[in-house]
Amino acid sequence: MINFRYHLVSLVAVFLALAIGIVAGSTVIKESLLDQTQQNLDRAEKNLQDLENTNSAMRSQLDELNQRDQALDRAGVTDFLQARLEGVPVLMLKVDGVDDGPTTALRQTILAAGADYAGTVTVTDRLGLGTSADVSALQTILGQATLDPTVLRTVLSARLATLVTSVADSRPTLDARTPAAGVDPTEPTTTVPPSGSRLASIQLRDFLNDLDDAGFVKFTDQPDGAATADLAALRLVVVSGAGAKIDNSLFVYPFLQHLVGGAVPATLAVESTKQGSEVERGSFVGAIRNDGSLNEHVSTVDDAEWFVGRAAAVMALQDLVTGTVGHFGVGQGASDLLPTSAPSGGR
Repeated sequence: MINFRYHLVSLVAVFLALAIGIVAGSTVIKESLLDQTQQNLDRAEKNLQDLENTNSAMRSQLDELNQRDQALDRAGVTDFLQARLEGVPVLMLKVDGVDDGPTTALRQTILAAGADYAGTVTVTDRLGLGTSADVSALQTILGQATLDPTVLRTVLSARLATLVTSVADSRPTLDARTPAAGVDPTEPTTTVPPSGSRLASIQLRDFLNDLDDAGFVKFTDQPDGAATADLAALRLVVVSGAGAKIDNSLFVYPFLQHLVGGAVPATLAVESTKQGSEVERGSFVGAIRNDGSLNEHVSTVDDAEWFVGRAAAVMALQDLVTGTVGHFGVGQGASDLLPTSAPSGGR
């Protein structure tokens, strides 16, 4: 007969075996999990190291590109762009907030190419017409009674475009460019009245100065003698993109649409994309390239942060002297990196 002690010993043996099995099994599983975790960690560390090596290589390449770009900036203007815009009047209109670095470099490149730089017009966010004072000020300048900000901006864009195209479509005359011997070109005369192009130039500057006085634009970088300079055959550079303090749809795009009414294409739209910017390249010029009327009348450049983009801008302005429109850069809609214009000769 099997007594109670036998049953007790048997039960203890069973539970002891079970405990040993659980301990042994958990140890094996734990070691397996630890091995797998270590392998995953090793792979992650390797991937991180590979990524750091790749980033380091890319930083080195970027540094090299920046050094080459700076070298081109120093030598390229003289060797490649000199005299391309000789005697061509150029006015720049930029939206406030856009990175000043590439914009300043572009202005310097245009000047180095021989252009008669007429000034920089910076559109401020007051054109948003967010206050009654701003609305009233623009009413006074335009001579309009409406209180509707959209209507006022439409009238403004149309009037400014008319003034710009009247200068851009005009051609220099002998009295405007080569005054008679002994005659001060800045002094009015009774024998030789100002040419039509000079009068149109004065009207454009006066209007821009009125907008400056009211704070809607800042009209800067005007050269000596700007007040009476003849801007016949003017070419316009419009700069916007990342950082713009006023939406392009409020003023810049309507203004460009009104410029289409000019007899000849005379406008270049330019943007730059700062390294690390969250704004996609083409945020400004993309809408122009996709517009069936604008893309045939307004040239574009999308990479003015690089020398090659600024060179493209100068060459595109040179092409506009003969009415040729093109789209250049590295973004969507660009036909090539650079135009294929002749090496020199502004007019």
